[in-house]
Amino acid sequence: MRAVTTFADPLRQRVAALEGTHSRAREEEKAAQAAVSMAQRAIRRAQRQSGTDPVPRCPSCTQLLAGRVVPEGACALCLCELDPDAREMAVRAAEAALATAQQRAIEAAKAAGETRDALAQARAELEERTRLETGPLAGQIEQLSAAHAGARTRSGMLERQLDPHRRLLELQRALRGAEEELRGVREDIKTRKNLLSGRQSTLAEIEEQFAAIIGGLSLPGEPGARIDRNSLLPKVRAGKLTKVGHGVRTAINVAYRMTFLSHALVTGATDLPSLLIIDSPRKNVGYGHEDQQLIARLYAHFLDHIAGARSGTPHARPHQVIIVDNDLPSLPAQLRRQMHTIELTRDDPLVP
Repeated sequence: MRAVTTFADPLRQRVAALEGTHSRAREEEKAAQAAVSMAQRAIRRAQRQSGTDPVPRCPSCTQLLAGRVVPEGACALCLCELDPDAREMAVRAAEAALATAQQRAIEAAKAAGETRDALAQARAELEERTRLETGPLAGQIEQLSAAHAGARTRSGMLERQLDPHRRLLELQRALRGAEEELRGVREDIKTRKNLLSGRQSTLAEIEEQFAAIIGGLSLPGEPGARIDRNSLLPKVRAGKLTKVGHGVRTAINVAYRMTFLSHALVTGATDLPSLLIIDSPRKNVGYGHEDQQLIARLYAHFLDHIAGARSGTPHARPHQVIIVDNDLPSLPAQLRRQMHTIELTRDDPLVP
């Protein structure tokens, strides 16, 4: 529609300009008519005879002035005689002003009529040009307008139908994010499972070595020493280590520490300590005949086990074992040669 009616823009501008000119001419005509009316009232005032229109009350004190006789040619208020020449001059001046106002009114009416005719002609030209130019396209414009209205209606319907699809798209994006997060959680679970599997394998190896060391000690009463899977501490068949004798408890504790040291030497695990200090195992085991045999087996098995673990591992890792005891049990000469013995006395109590 805008493209079809572009030709009419100059005509529209001309009509708008003529409308403004006509509006100003009408305002001028109204002003001229008002000036004529004012001049006519001035003439009537100048021609009015004094005494014919007496004043009923005083303008100042509002007292009644009825009954006064106003002489001919005198003022109705002060009763002073008026000058006939001045009144005649006022009448002539009012008549001249009236003639000027009437001439102005005639010219304004003429100008208003001309602008009205020009405006009517411009409007008629605009309507005629619009009819000639847009008439053949009126049907197409109407069809396009109807199609546009229908398209806007369908667009609104499609917008309402698109809302569920937009929500579905948002849900799909959220689902993809959740799937990514789920894959990350599964990878984490897999990693933790692998780590747990490795720890379980390590724990099984440690339990196997602990069982081998305990089996080599031939503990009296077969207390059934093992490693608790929950606390990872040694325990016996009856429960805590406090359920067995002090000597057996000491032997189990030494075997428990020996297990971790041997595992560190065999596997090269850096998380396990490579230093083991055992304090007074002989005194803690006891001095009875069976206690002496147990401590001898403990020393012999300990030295033999550590030596075997050290020689059978491909990992070159420094380590140190320190045993502090009051005296040593009877050991074979080959085991004694594996030890570096330092004797401390009252006279020489310091470690060199």
